[in-house]
Amino acid sequence: MSNDVKDGKLEFEVIGNPRKADKLRADKGYVEYEVGRVDTTLAIKITGNFKDNGDISSGTFWTKPLLISQISDCLKHQKPKGVSTFSSAAFDPLFTDGNNNNNRAFLAAILRNEGLIAKFSSGAHEHKLAVEVDDIEEHLRKKITF
Repeated sequence: MSNDVKDGKLEFEVIGNPRKADKLRADKGYVEYEVGRVDTTLAIKITGNFKDNGDISSGTFWTKPLLISQISDCLKHQKPKGVSTFSSAAFDPLFTDGNNNNNRAFLAAILRNEGLIAKFSSGAHEHKLAVEVDDIEEHLRKKITF
């Protein structure tokens, strides 16, 4: 896939308004993110990490766009929708900065907020697919205002 690159970064075009997702442990605050595209590929970009009271959190986060196709690739080895559980570690291949714990949990919170994955049981970091992997991009497209 060819991506627009400017100054060594993927060009990310925002679609719609910024969004908020409660962190997996809701008492810990929320993350802000945007849905957009790189070329014609849908992507998600984390834009903020906040405490419960709205103050900026000191924790770092991944600032590069995460392509939906890459997210789907991480989930392809999961069982069909609702059949099996997985942990946020499934998203490790997406992050190369060594801060995987926060980033994978932030992404899981975002995907839950978008209805792509769901919480499983009482474990904050246990998930199940809410839609079939092959339907993730279409599900997200339906929720976006172009």
